[in-house]
Amino acid sequence: MDTYYVYAYCRSHDSKTAKTGTPYYIGKGKNGRAYSKYHKGIPVPKDTRFIIFMETNLSNVGALALERRYIRWWGRKDQRTCILLNRTDGGDGTTGPMSEKHKASKRGSRGPMSEEYKVAHRGPRGPQKNPSPTRNKPRGPMSEMGKENQRLGWIKRKSNNH
Repeated sequence: MDTYYVYAYCRSHDSKTAKTGTPYYIGKGKNGRAYSKYHKGIPVPKDTRFIIFMETNLSNVGALALERRYIRWWGRKDQRTCILLNRTDGGDGTTGPMSEKHKASKRGSRGPMSEEYKVAHRGPRGPQKNPSPTRNKPRGPMSEMGKENQRLGWIKRKSNNH
């Protein structure tokens, strides 16, 4: 049986949202998942004292259920229900490596690119990164979640430069 756990990333200082020591992210994992840098924009605490293992020695199903319960308890900022940066209600993550079939389904059913498409989207020095005419188009006001993500990205870039 695999051994899973539910963990929390806790705040190292007071913020507008919550006090020091309160969680800002709840996750489910096994092995070194809690320490992994890959969390889709969620900053991992540099000080491991702020990574708290809330429940350990769980089955996958048990860990998923507890993750959902903790997220519901603390609430999500994007739903304006409380303090977590989680973007889902939990319990919907994948376990193990993705199959090739699943990877293909995520890419879509586009199939191979036609020669016409390749020629139309190739610039003078090779393929363009974003040939869309709306690339630099002004957009409406940014949501609160967008502002928070932008701020977190700025903090991450700033900390990587120093």
